[in-house]
Amino acid sequence: FGCLLCIPYIASEVIVMNDIPVFGDTVSITDIQKYSVYFNAGILILVTLISFFIGWHMVMAIGGADMPVVVSMLNSYSGWATAASGFLLNNYAMIVGGALIGSSGAILSYIMCKAMNRSFMSVIFGGFGATPSKTRNQEDEGPKEINPIKTPELARLLMEAHNIAIVPGYGMAVAKAQHVVSELSNILIKAGKEVRF
Repeated sequence: FGCLLCIPYIASEVIVMNDIPVFGDTVSITDIQKYSVYFNAGILILVTLISFFIGWHMVMAIGGADMPVVVSMLNSYSGWATAASGFLLNNYAMIVGGALIGSSGAILSYIMCKAMNRSFMSVIFGGFGATPSKTRNQEDEGPKEINPIKTPELARLLMEAHNIAIVPGYGMAVAKAQHVVSELSNILIKAGKEVRF
């Protein structure tokens, strides 16, 4: 509702084109006809459809644990758009509010990318063109074997503990391990262990 408070302010402003006041307190039919080229609905619809496609294309390539970063970044984009609109309308509240929203979204996205050990561009472009980074030790030793462990075996190893804390993170979402962790916690709870998340 707060955004609607700007409408009387926008409607009362005088739009000047070619040193001639077009809109203000009085609007004539000839003014609308003369400057209708500036307010072409077809171009507006075309730009809106292109914007929808660009947004869809950017978000559809990203999935899994990267989605919170994208949501935060889209929030940041909306803040920067609000700040740009504030500059156009000479509205200080929109400038300050948009800058706060934009910067907080960008900072949150940066913090989440740092927590995932991923670069921001790698997340935004969905890993397109990214090469897996190798340390010197990994290059020297070559590929390693994976030692899989089943849920009952892991539960047997954890039976020695009385209190178990499971800390879910981005890795669980990427590995799609939610069901396995749920099964593990059910086994431990049935055995009388205290499981916390």
